[in-house]
Amino acid sequence: MSTSSKVIVFFLLLFIICWVVYIFSLFHELNRKFDKSKWLTEQAKRYEMANDIIESRILIGKDSSQIKQLIGEPDSRLKNSSEYYYNMGMGVGGLGFKLHSLLLKFKNGQVDSVFHGEVLD
Repeated sequence: MSTSSKVIVFFLLLFIICWVVYIFSLFHELNRKFDKSKWLTEQAKRYEMANDIIESRILIGKDSSQIKQLIGEPDSRLKNSSEYYYNMGMGVGGLGFKLHSLLLKFKNGQVDSVFHGEVLD
């Protein structure tokens, strides 16, 4: 293989690697552990903690007072207080953005389930 062929192959491989990294970065969102102080102060990045909140089940079984103490007042809720909504900021979503929200559903005065909502913009 000639030197010019090797250079062409090298740049072609480099281009493919860069393209794969770029595509991955379009769809990759950071995940980090829940941190109360960051949840309260970095509202635009809350979505990064959503998986940990759900997988660790730290909100399950807590009443509304405990929830408010841990993650603050909800951004909205139903009149009967059976569902709390928290805005979690905007992350990447392919070629656009994703709006993230956290939904807490209460049953018998305690959180029964937690959902991570994503809406593509």
